[in-house]
Amino acid sequence: MSKEIQQKRVGAIDLLRGISIFLMILAHIETYWLEWDSFWSIGIKFLIIQIMGTSNFTFVAGISFAFSYQKILEKSTSRDLTIKKSLSRTIIMIILSFTFNCLQALIGEVEFSGLWTWNILQCIAICRLFGILIILVSKYFRFLIAIIWVFLTEIVISWMLPRYEVESFARIIFLVFFNPLHGDGFLIFFPFFIFGTLIGEFIQKNTKKSKISANNKDLTKYNSKSLWKWFLIGFGFFIIGIIIGLKPANSERDYYGAIEWLNTHPNIEISTLPFFIMPNSYAWVFYCAGWQIMFAIVSFYIIDLKGHYPKPSNLFNIYGKYSLSIYIGHYLLLYIPFFINSNFSLNYINIWFYFIGFEAIIWLIFYFLDKKQNKNISLEFVIRSFSKKLNSFLSRNSQKSIQ
Repeated sequence: MSKEIQQKRVGAIDLLRGISIFLMILAHIETYWLEWDSFWSIGIKFLIIQIMGTSNFTFVAGISFAFSYQKILEKSTSRDLTIKKSLSRTIIMIILSFTFNCLQALIGEVEFSGLWTWNILQCIAICRLFGILIILVSKYFRFLIAIIWVFLTEIVISWMLPRYEVESFARIIFLVFFNPLHGDGFLIFFPFFIFGTLIGEFIQKNTKKSKISANNKDLTKYNSKSLWKWFLIGFGFFIIGIIIGLKPANSERDYYGAIEWLNTHPNIEISTLPFFIMPNSYAWVFYCAGWQIMFAIVSFYIIDLKGHYPKPSNLFNIYGKYSLSIYIGHYLLLYIPFFINSNFSLNYINIWFYFIGFEAIIWLIFYFLDKKQNKNISLEFVIRSFSKKLNSFLSRNSQKSIQ
């Protein structure tokens, strides 16, 4: 940890975010393009790589949120100003997520009754909204809230599942917090965001030049202990998730249909899966969060503290820098084959050629965008620009109210 941080961006955050987007695109390609008889291949990959998919994207959103919040707070020395800046970007994210749902309704992927449909954009937007409140409490209390939240959500799910199709109150709970069951509901994913805020604060403190000086051995030793502490916490979560999630779970908790997917293979016939690999279960949250914390700590240590930065052209680096633009944009590419052939579908072998080409096209687009410094046409730039304008508007209104 002797090297000072010289880059404005934190390489570990871009790496984590980039991996998530890469895997989410893989999942979408297979879901949209794969023929039904080959869905077993999705099931196998889903059980392996979902640990770094949408849950990790929410975790990284928490890291970025806390990192930016602490950085702004450090510069402005005003908590109110920092909250307004965070709130302005959060409002933009809420508008973006609602627009995304509207577009899905227009193209027929969801009905207009599903405008309030939990997807990863809406989940992160609402997480940021609650994050503005939760960031104000101590990290120890936040940690406790996340743990309690996991088990309370499990209680709500267990109560709701047998009732939401027949009881009106359970139906309301479902529509507000879980619509659809395979979606990225706020109640389930918020603990990932909270854990992310803790890691984000840790990263922000450890990227200060004054704390990574080789001349201060006490600080270096303290930072090493902190790294090990978080790594062990992550490892503990990972093991706990597996242990408490070894019990079998049936199709009732198989929101994504992994059991049904696997059974499309002629030689596979299963009715249950371990609870810890069932998304949206309490064991799954600990299992995934543990892995994500460990991976984040190791990545931060190698990339940002030891200075082994990836090349700017690195696929995950590009994906991480333009994650929102890529997430929104890749949906447009997914529909192109169906305009050519409405019955378009691929098997589990030839889909890999399309997948490689798909990812290569996306990487090339944003690589040249980044190389030519044309970042002002990216969604990230648009969000920053509107966020600044909204923040100025909020500041002017607050000053007028004081006068």
